[in-house]
Amino acid sequence: MTRDDVLHANQDLIAESIAVLQQQPVSRLTAAVDTTTRSIEVTTSGLDHLDLLVDGHPGSGQPLTRNTSVTLAYPEGAATVELAGYSGGGCGSAGGSRSVPDASHACGDAWRTHRSRC
Repeated sequence: MTRDDVLHANQDLIAESIAVLQQQPVSRLTAAVDTTTRSIEVTTSGLDHLDLLVDGHPGSGQPLTRNTSVTLAYPEGAATVELAGYSGGGCGSAGGSRSVPDASHACGDAWRTHRSRC
């Protein structure tokens, strides 16, 4: 911690943090659920692998090109679907989970997302 950090609201610490974050690779994962067809349209960038977990169990995994869209199916009766995207052999990830009600329920809840880095 520097004198400027103490006197000026951590300005040196914030500047150093920004410099470190700017060097990190950027990834993105977005998903749209269609409960009628029990499918998820996933669009990614900066990721090279995508895993689908259904109710906490492995569903499918597939390699990706760096910027791509894929459609994944999930089984009838699934309560929760999780997506996990990886880059560089798993050392960076982006993903999320969502309750996926059957077609008789409204589908208005948002994906809960998380990001992590090694």
